[in-house]
Amino acid sequence: MSDNAQGQTDSGMPECMNVEVLEQHRWLARFVGDWSFTARMQNPDGSEHVTQGSESVSMLGDIWFVADGQGEMPDGGSAQMRMTVGYDPARGKFVGSWIGTMMLLHWVYEGQLSEDGNSLHLVAEGPDFSGGNSTRMYRDTIEYVSDDHRRLRSALQAVDGSWQEFNVAEYHRVK
Repeated sequence: MSDNAQGQTDSGMPECMNVEVLEQHRWLARFVGDWSFTARMQNPDGSEHVTQGSESVSMLGDIWFVADGQGEMPDGGSAQMRMTVGYDPARGKFVGSWIGTMMLLHWVYEGQLSEDGNSLHLVAEGPDFSGGNSTRMYRDTIEYVSDDHRRLRSALQAVDGSWQEFNVAEYHRVK
Protein backbone atom coordinates (compact mmCIF):
# COMPACT_ATOMS: atom_id res chain seq x y z
CA MET A 1 0.00 0.00 0.00
CA SER A 2 1.30 3.43 -0.77
CA ASP A 3 0.66 6.65 1.04
CA ASN A 4 -0.93 9.61 -0.61
CA ALA A 5 -0.34 13.21 0.38
CA GLN A 6 -3.01 12.99 3.11
CA GLY A 7 -1.34 10.07 4.95
CA GLN A 8 -3.86 7.53 3.73
CA THR A 9 -3.43 4.17 2.07
CA ASP A 10 -4.69 3.40 -1.43
CA SER A 11 -7.85 2.02 0.20
CA GLY A 12 -8.56 5.44 1.73
CA MET A 13 -7.84 4.28 5.30
CA PRO A 14 -5.41 6.28 7.46
CA GLU A 15 -1.96 4.64 7.51
CA CYS A 16 -2.21 4.01 11.27
CA MET A 17 -5.19 1.71 10.59
CA ASN A 18 -3.22 -0.48 8.18
CA VAL A 19 -2.71 -3.24 10.77
CA GLU A 20 -0.14 -5.79 9.73
CA VAL A 21 1.26 -8.26 12.25
CA LEU A 22 5.04 -7.94 12.13
CA GLU A 23 7.95 -9.92 13.55
CA GLN A 24 8.09 -7.46 16.47
CA HIS A 25 4.46 -8.25 17.41
CA ARG A 26 5.21 -11.97 17.26
CA TRP A 27 8.18 -11.39 19.58
CA LEU A 28 5.76 -9.97 22.17
CA ALA A 29 3.21 -12.78 21.70
CA ARG A 30 5.58 -15.45 23.04
CA PHE A 31 4.99 -14.09 26.55
CA VAL A 32 1.24 -14.88 26.49
CA GLY A 33 0.26 -16.97 29.50
CA ASP A 34 0.22 -16.94 33.28
CA TRP A 35 3.40 -16.22 35.21
CA SER A 36 4.63 -16.09 38.80
CA PHE A 37 7.46 -13.75 39.74
CA THR A 38 9.93 -12.97 42.47
CA ALA A 39 11.34 -9.44 42.48
CA ARG A 40 14.38 -8.11 44.31
CA MET A 41 14.19 -4.35 44.86
CA GLN A 42 16.95 -2.17 46.22
CA ASN A 43 15.68 0.29 48.82
CA PRO A 44 17.11 3.83 49.01
CA ASP A 45 19.05 2.87 52.16
CA GLY A 46 20.79 0.06 50.25
CA SER A 47 18.84 -2.78 51.81
CA GLU A 48 17.00 -5.27 49.61
CA HIS A 49 13.31 -6.16 49.61
CA VAL A 50 12.06 -9.41 48.05
CA THR A 51 8.48 -9.60 46.86
CA GLN A 52 6.35 -12.11 44.98
CA GLY A 53 3.39 -11.91 42.67
CA SER A 54 1.69 -13.14 39.55
CA GLU A 55 0.97 -11.83 36.09
CA SER A 56 -1.31 -12.77 33.23
CA VAL A 57 -0.22 -11.75 29.72
CA SER A 58 -2.57 -11.63 26.75
CA MET A 59 -2.55 -10.07 23.32
CA LEU A 60 -5.08 -7.43 22.31
CA GLY A 61 -5.64 -8.47 18.74
CA ASP A 62 -2.30 -9.74 17.52
CA ILE A 63 -0.48 -6.46 18.03
CA TRP A 64 -0.64 -5.36 21.70
CA PHE A 65 0.94 -7.17 24.67
CA VAL A 66 -1.17 -6.58 27.81
CA ALA A 67 0.22 -7.75 31.16
CA ASP A 68 -1.93 -7.56 34.29
CA GLY A 69 -0.04 -8.25 37.49
CA GLN A 70 -0.47 -8.24 41.22
CA GLY A 71 2.10 -8.42 43.94
CA GLU A 72 3.22 -7.50 47.43
CA MET A 73 4.44 -4.05 48.45
CA PRO A 74 7.34 -3.49 50.89
CA ASP A 75 4.84 -2.29 53.54
CA GLY A 76 2.91 -5.58 53.32
CA GLY A 77 0.09 -4.18 51.20
CA SER A 78 -0.82 -5.35 47.74
CA ALA A 79 -0.55 -3.69 44.35
CA GLN A 80 -1.90 -4.20 40.87
CA MET A 81 0.00 -3.26 37.71
CA ARG A 82 -0.71 -3.10 33.99
CA MET A 83 1.86 -2.94 31.21
CA THR A 84 1.03 -2.54 27.54
CA VAL A 85 3.56 -2.86 24.72
CA GLY A 86 3.16 -2.79 20.96
CA TYR A 87 5.26 -1.94 17.94
CA ASP A 88 4.77 1.22 15.87
CA PRO A 89 6.19 0.61 12.39
CA ALA A 90 5.83 4.29 11.44
CA ARG A 91 8.22 5.22 14.26
CA GLY A 92 10.28 2.04 14.03
CA LYS A 93 10.01 1.63 17.81
CA PHE A 94 8.21 -0.35 20.45
CA VAL A 95 5.75 1.80 22.40
CA GLY A 96 3.81 1.17 25.57
CA SER A 97 2.86 2.19 29.05
CA TRP A 98 2.85 1.08 32.67
CA ILE A 99 0.50 1.95 35.53
CA GLY A 100 0.20 0.64 39.07
CA THR A 101 -2.04 1.15 42.09
CA MET A 102 0.92 2.23 44.22
CA MET A 103 1.48 5.54 42.39
CA LEU A 104 -0.29 8.25 40.42
CA LEU A 105 2.14 8.12 37.51
CA HIS A 106 1.44 6.92 33.97
CA TRP A 107 4.75 5.76 32.51
CA VAL A 108 4.99 6.04 28.71
CA TYR A 109 7.54 3.78 27.04
CA GLU A 110 9.53 3.85 23.84
CA GLY A 111 12.14 1.28 22.96
CA GLN A 112 14.06 -1.15 20.79
CA LEU A 113 15.06 -4.79 20.71
CA SER A 114 18.68 -5.61 21.49
CA GLU A 115 20.91 -6.63 18.59
CA ASP A 116 20.68 -10.30 19.58
CA GLY A 117 16.86 -10.08 19.70
CA ASN A 118 16.60 -11.44 23.25
CA SER A 119 15.97 -8.20 25.18
CA LEU A 120 13.54 -5.34 24.78
CA HIS A 121 14.81 -2.04 26.22
CA LEU A 122 11.98 0.36 27.09
CA VAL A 123 12.75 3.86 28.33
CA ALA A 124 10.46 6.35 30.03
CA GLU A 125 10.83 9.72 31.67
CA GLY A 126 9.85 9.81 35.32
CA PRO A 127 10.32 11.78 38.51
CA ASP A 128 13.61 12.25 40.28
CA PHE A 129 12.62 10.68 43.59
CA SER A 130 15.61 12.32 45.30
CA GLY A 131 13.65 15.57 45.47
CA GLY A 132 12.71 18.66 43.51
CA ASN A 133 10.69 18.86 40.33
CA SER A 134 13.28 17.41 37.98
CA THR A 135 12.90 14.22 35.98
CA ARG A 136 15.15 11.27 35.21
CA MET A 137 15.18 8.57 32.57
CA TYR A 138 14.20 5.04 33.53
CA ARG A 139 14.74 1.82 31.61
CA ASP A 140 12.83 -1.44 31.87
CA THR A 141 14.45 -4.34 30.04
CA ILE A 142 12.43 -7.47 29.29
CA GLU A 143 14.84 -10.36 28.74
CA TYR A 144 13.74 -13.56 27.03
CA VAL A 145 15.53 -16.38 28.87
CA SER A 146 13.47 -19.34 27.63
CA ASP A 147 9.87 -20.12 26.70
CA ASP A 148 9.07 -20.49 30.40
CA HIS A 149 11.41 -17.89 31.93
CA ARG A 150 11.79 -14.17 31.43
CA ARG A 151 13.45 -11.41 33.42
CA LEU A 152 12.57 -7.75 33.97
CA ARG A 153 15.37 -5.37 34.93
CA SER A 154 14.56 -1.80 36.00
CA ALA A 155 17.21 0.90 36.10
CA LEU A 156 17.52 4.63 36.67
CA GLN A 157 19.88 6.76 34.61
CA ALA A 158 22.47 8.52 36.76
CA VAL A 159 23.70 12.05 36.14
CA ASP A 160 26.84 10.61 34.48
CA GLY A 161 24.68 8.68 31.97
CA SER A 162 25.23 5.24 33.50
CA TRP A 163 22.29 3.00 34.41
CA GLN A 164 21.78 2.03 38.07
CA GLU A 165 19.73 -1.12 38.42
CA PHE A 166 17.24 -1.08 41.31
CA ASN A 167 14.89 -3.98 40.54
CA VAL A 168 15.21 -7.46 39.03
CA ALA A 169 12.17 -9.69 38.66
CA GLU A 170 12.35 -13.34 37.58
CA TYR A 171 9.17 -14.58 35.87
CA HIS A 172 8.36 -18.28 35.48
CA ARG A 173 5.49 -19.56 33.38
CA VAL A 174 2.71 -21.22 35.37
CA LYS A 175 0.65 -22.31 32.35
